[in-house]
Amino acid sequence: MCIPAGERHWRIPPTRKGENSRGPRARFGENRNISSVYATGGKSFPNVYSHKVYLKRVDIGAMTDWAEKRLLEVIGEEDEVVLAYVKGILQAGGSPEAKAIHVTLDGFLGAKTTGFVSSLWEVLLDAQQQSDGVPAALRQAVAAKRQAEGEAGAEAARRDAEAASRREAEAAAEARETARMAEAGGPAGGGGAGARNAGAAADGR
Repeated sequence: MCIPAGERHWRIPPTRKGENSRGPRARFGENRNISSVYATGGKSFPNVYSHKVYLKRVDIGAMTDWAEKRLLEVIGEEDEVVLAYVKGILQAGGSPEAKAIHVTLDGFLGAKTTGFVSSLWEVLLDAQQQSDGVPAALRQAVAAKRQAEGEAGAEAARRDAEAASRREAEAAAEARETARMAEAGGPAGGGGAGARNAGAAADGR
């Protein structure tokens, strides 16, 4: 099958008799739903792929951060397409198949596919064994990130409180100035009351 130059699409082989007749599908849209045997074409894979992963037991936020960092190390630059695919797998939940993920990523990562998917699966397997879903290898980094986020949130709250206090003080000062001006007879600083008093004194003479 001919793929246009420069287009990095991985496509499923043409449909055979008795299989889904929807035809070739581009990239990642439905790859997660096909059987691993059909998707992998009889290839052999690392033993770790045979272990089941249940994403409901995993801290997806921690794994997404890990995947983003790891892909940057593997590819050497940001690849939004690959990252979006991996994030989509993690966020979809369920029990994804490592072999199908490997085949899908092979056209993008090439010889580095086995290393990435194997490490992904090992970290996921570790994560689902932890009570909080955070892999042991990432626990320190996750704790540091959450602490930093908490400190940033506390600092933001402190700044908001200070800003609110300043606004209240300014409003109180404005109210006091308005009252003072009213007592003085207007903005002229006593001109109104002073003029009335002067007029009354003149009449008395």
